[in-house]
Amino acid sequence: MFQSETLKIVPLTSNHANDFHHLIQSNLKTFEGYLPITVVNTKTLKLSHQLIKKKLESARKKREFLFVLKEVHSDKLIGFVLLKKIDWTLKQGEFAYGISAAASGKGFMSQAISFLSRYAFDHLGIHQLQIITHKTNLGSVQVAMKSGFCLLYT
Repeated sequence: MFQSETLKIVPLTSNHANDFHHLIQSNLKTFEGYLPITVVNTKTLKLSHQLIKKKLESARKKREFLFVLKEVHSDKLIGFVLLKKIDWTLKQGEFAYGISAAASGKGFMSQAISFLSRYAFDHLGIHQLQIITHKTNLGSVQVAMKSGFCLLYT
C-alpha cells in the first residue's frame, strides 16, 4: 500500500493477530492510558484474534479500517492507525493510533498519518478527518500538528 525507505503501511490481515497482540502487550505503559479498550481487547492471544476478526469484518462493511505499521528493515510491526467513526453521508472520519515505545519519536506516525490522510481523501472520498487526543499526550498532539491537523480545542 505504502512504503518509504523506513516505513511500510499495510491493511490489517488475520496474519497480523499475533504481532498486534505482542505490540500492545509489550507496550502496556504506552497504550493503557490512552487506548484502554484496545488493551483490554488484546489481553490474551485469543482476545487479540477475536479483535482482529471484528476489525476485518468492520473493514469489509466499510465502517472502519485498521492499518499496521512496519519498519522496513526488520519487517517488525511497530504501530497501527485506525480510521474509525466513518460517516459516509458527511464524508468524515477519525484517526486513532498507537506506536511502540521503541519506535516513538522517529517520525513514523507522522509519516503514516500524512499518507493515510491523503489515502482517505483521494481513494475513500473522505472530506474531513479528525484526531481526538488528550492535551497531555504530547506525542499525539505533535503527530497531529506535523500531519497538517489544526488544534480546535483542548
